[in-house]
Amino acid sequence: MTTSLQSLRTKSISQAKLKLSQHRELGTNSPMNVFEVEGKVDTEVVKVGAMLPMQDQNGNPMHGVILEMKETAVKMDFNHVLAGKDLHFTGKILDVREASAEELEHGHVHGPGGHEH
Repeated sequence: MTTSLQSLRTKSISQAKLKLSQHRELGTNSPMNVFEVEGKVDTEVVKVGAMLPMQDQNGNPMHGVILEMKETAVKMDFNHVLAGKDLHFTGKILDVREASAEELEHGHVHGPGGHEH
């Protein structure tokens, strides 16, 4: 059901519920995001289940969870930690306003004081 901006202004809305479906938002766990990374690690410091900051071949940051440690390789899962899960939020609507021209152009909310890009 779509609610107009005017009807939101005139109604007393205190609670809002939002569901983010795994298929639309974060995706499902993909076996294509599980890799075996060659190299030795210090087993005194790094353990199975640990999340390690890594970089892809272009230097972009990513995080991987250690699934298995072998003598010359580590099996890591690079799926998002919330992939495969539906997320449910409950919140309170505090204010409703029209989007500014800049927000419409950028495609997101800037809020009080603007937003730096």
